[in-house]
Amino acid sequence: MLLKRHRAPVRSLFSTLDGNLDGAITRHELWTSLQAIGVPLCLEDADLLFRALLEFAIGKGEVSLSFRAVQKALLSPELGELVWEMDQDRRSVSKAQKALAITTKAEHQAAKALKEKADAVERLRVARSRMSALNAYVDFLEGGQTDLEVRMSELAHENVDMHMKVAELARARA
Repeated sequence: MLLKRHRAPVRSLFSTLDGNLDGAITRHELWTSLQAIGVPLCLEDADLLFRALLEFAIGKGEVSLSFRAVQKALLSPELGELVWEMDQDRRSVSKAQKALAITTKAEHQAAKALKEKADAVERLRVARSRMSALNAYVDFLEGGQTDLEVRMSELAHENVDMHMKVAELARARA
């Protein structure tokens, strides 16, 4: 089935995979040959493929594949199904990785928005405090010069406190 789907001649494929041209393909030859032709297969997956080829072609206990064994394995529908399932698994992993990347990006954006909201709330609190101080200042102007001097001293201290808090916020944002 795999051979029919890709229309690749078995002899040519076998020659490509048989790295030392001894007429048999070992586990290591399979993996290095697949890497050389650009098939992104990790060593564990290559081992799984090799064991599946052996099982489909000649049974357990063998350590290398002959041309006939590869031909028989490539023509088996079970191997085609195995390759299809591996491809589906890779696609699922790829989709999950993309979904994770999107989720992570959304989490970062939400964290940034939350920080901006907290900063805005603090700026509003500072503005309200200043407004309250200004209102008190107006009251003292109406109340007399002595009260005004006392209140100006208090406002000066509050203003220093507010500037220190704003400076702390600026350092925290940086």
